[in-house]
Amino acid sequence: DRELIAHLDWADVTVLPYVEASQSGVAPMSFKRGRPVIATPVGGLPEQISHGATGLLTMAVSPQAIAASIKRVAEDRALLHRLAGNALQHAEQDLSWKSLAPRFSEVLENVAQRRRC
Repeated sequence: DRELIAHLDWADVTVLPYVEASQSGVAPMSFKRGRPVIATPVGGLPEQISHGATGLLTMAVSPQAIAASIKRVAEDRALLHRLAGNALQHAEQDLSWKSLAPRFSEVLENVAQRRRC
């Protein structure tokens, strides 16, 4: 984790050029470090990344689409700063244990209720 955090802190954005994926633990870690994510729209990544808010989802799964998104962020510093601020806010508000614990508790209670029936 320390090595990943060092890389995240060094970078302006995190790029996830996956051709297939379910979810990525790298995306929430990036948000926690205030780094927006550029990712391909595969698997569960669109559920994790809010396009235009916490990062960018590429238009396709291709090197050209990834390059276009990287170029967009590199050339628009205001966009980069807005995405970074939103990413950190998302991590602090929506991905914190304070926010997640009640949801986990609710799911566990529902599972327990079903087992009793």
